[in-house]
Amino acid sequence: MTVDDIKKNLAKKAVVFQTGGIRPTKALLESWIGCVCWKMPDEILPVDKEGKEMQPIATLFLKDLPHIPEYLKEIELLTVFLSEDICGHSENADEYFHIRTYKTLEGLEHCDWNASIMKAFPLVPKLVEQDYPMWDDEDFPGDLFTEILRLEEEEDLEYYEDIAEEQYYVHKVGGYPAFIQAGG
Repeated sequence: MTVDDIKKNLAKKAVVFQTGGIRPTKALLESWIGCVCWKMPDEILPVDKEGKEMQPIATLFLKDLPHIPEYLKEIELLTVFLSEDICGHSENADEYFHIRTYKTLEGLEHCDWNASIMKAFPLVPKLVEQDYPMWDDEDFPGDLFTEILRLEEEEDLEYYEDIAEEQYYVHKVGGYPAFIQAGG
């Protein structure tokens, strides 16, 4: 198997989001980090297990993105909320984290829910044609992992130089997860 074969088998499309850099409008279809800008008329801020309002973390419009993974194709908008008390609750994180999904934009109304723990910025989507997994990702495809190890030994291949030339440590839809610190 060649490096080109490995790249072809590993590559996935993704959309990465640049934070800021544009004049914000909070218009329909503008994604944000640090705030939720759209909701249904009857919706309020979700609360965590202790009854505290969660922080509005993100507004992500999937409609009209240059690529949408198959499992998200029916969702046009998602909003993300996080409890300030999530640390230390990994065993029941679902009580401290909330995602709302919307299959249609009809009926949405503008809201101005801003996080107090971070500054809000618009997100600008950019298509990435070839996203690759982190080398130490536990979900790395085993057969390709073995082949890369063989090429590293026999042909002096370097994974991050010869295959995964760029990693995207940003907000991303699709592709592979990117993490700063490996699990343990």
